Parts: sequence; structure tokens; C-alpha cells
Amino acid sequence: MGSFFDRFKDFDGLKAQAEDLLEQGLAAGRRQAALAKLKVRLYDLDRRMNAEFRVLGEKVWEQHEAGSLSADSLSGAFAVLEAVSDEMEDAKEELQDLLRQAKDGAAEAAEAAERRLEPEPPRGSDRAPLE
Repeated sequence: MGSFFDRFKDFDGLKAQAEDLLEQGLAAGRRQAALAKLKVRLYDLDRRMNAEFRVLGEKVWEQHEAGSLSADSLSGAFAVLEAVSDEMEDAKEELQDLLRQAKDGAAEAAEAAERRLEPEPPRGSDRAPLE
């Protein structure tokens, strides 16, 4: 039976592992928060796009009723739709980047966990075998 202090001889290693796990957890939390924020942004852009399509449809109908329907008179509505569409594409690219980062981060965390679980070489293994 070892002494009480034998339990703590690798305290620095355990502390480093705990710090690594904490940092991985914090990084995962930041990625999840960024993903949630981006999803809300995409939802808002989708709602805005739908509202702009409704406005466009109303303008088309009004001009059709008045007999003055032309592409030039709708250019302002098209410009707004194009701007919202561009914002949505940017947000989708950001989402893909975050998902890639999350996947890479998960792979790195798994590799780090495997390294932590590797058995330590037995004490005295650095000595040459006896012949």
C-alpha cells in the first residue's frame, strides 16, 4: 500500500489534462453559440425574403391591374431581393465554415482523448534489458 501522497505524484499531468478538457469544452460552447446565432440570422433573413417576395407580388398585381406592368418599375423590389439573397448566401457559407470547424474540433478532441488514454510506459523501461 503506497503512501497518501502517491495519489498526487502526477498532479501536474492531471492538471494539464483538466485544463485541456476545459479549453475544449469552452471552444465547443463558443462554436455552438456561433452556430445558434447564425441559424437565427438565417431564419430572420428567410422571413425578410418572404416578406420582400410578398411586396414584389403585390406590386406586380397592382401594376397588372393598372395595365402598367414593366420590369423597370419593379427594379427596386428586385434589388432588395438580390441584397437579401446575397446576405443569405454569405450566412450559408459562414454556417458551412462553422460546421467544418466543429467537425475538425471534434476530431482534434478525439485525438487528444486517445493520447491521454495511452498507457504510460512502465517505470524503468528506459533501462537496457538484462542479458
